[in-house]
Amino acid sequence: MEPVPRLLERISRLLTYLGEHPEMSLSDLATAVDLSPATASRQLHALHHLGWVDRRGDRGLWRIGPRLHALMAGAPYRERLIAVARPELQVLSARLQAPVVLASLVRDRRQIILEVRPSGSTKLPLSEQEDLFSTATGRVLIAHLAARPRQRLIDRLGLPSAAVWPGIATRRELQNAMAQIRRLGWERFERRADNIMGEAVPLADGEGGTVALGTWRRLDSRTFRTELHESARRIFAALGISTP
Repeated sequence: MEPVPRLLERISRLLTYLGEHPEMSLSDLATAVDLSPATASRQLHALHHLGWVDRRGDRGLWRIGPRLHALMAGAPYRERLIAVARPELQVLSARLQAPVVLASLVRDRRQIILEVRPSGSTKLPLSEQEDLFSTATGRVLIAHLAARPRQRLIDRLGLPSAAVWPGIATRRELQNAMAQIRRLGWERFERRADNIMGEAVPLADGEGGTVALGTWRRLDSRTFRTELHESARRIFAALGISTP
């Protein structure tokens, strides 16, 4: 995958976070997206000039601007899925006391459609730029591609390194692991170097595709497999989709 230019990646983080948090101070926003206040301020003012973000005059809080609202009104992205999933993810995140995400596959990377964090949670070292094989949601998304698109994607990505996915050294081992993910409808990964782990399950998006519902936290022995499956079933039902 071609590296995303650093400026675009920063802007993407700013807009994504503002979309999830209605109004943010400059200092809180800079901290949340790991930018210095000076860098965040420069980029926010440039985006403000172009209409992508707005600033509330009486309190100086930043929020999504009119151009983004106009785009969203004209072509809402997976509007029904997000409307149904958001309250379910809020309940699930509070229950697990862990971040919960919906992720989709965009060419060779995950795209976070929706993320919900419990109040006071610590930001963990995971992002959209992660190797697909190094996250539970990424593995679930690959496993649930149709056979030919999955083969083409694996051809582009190559095999995961031993550090990313221990025990996967051949194409056959990777295919067997993908088949097991489909069979279980669930995947778990551990990254001991960062002391984190994640779990994910597949979720039909109501448009003929599949997204991944996942969570991650500090490494421990618990599993949230049942809770993830139960939330997926409730979203299936709300979308009018039969449970697979």
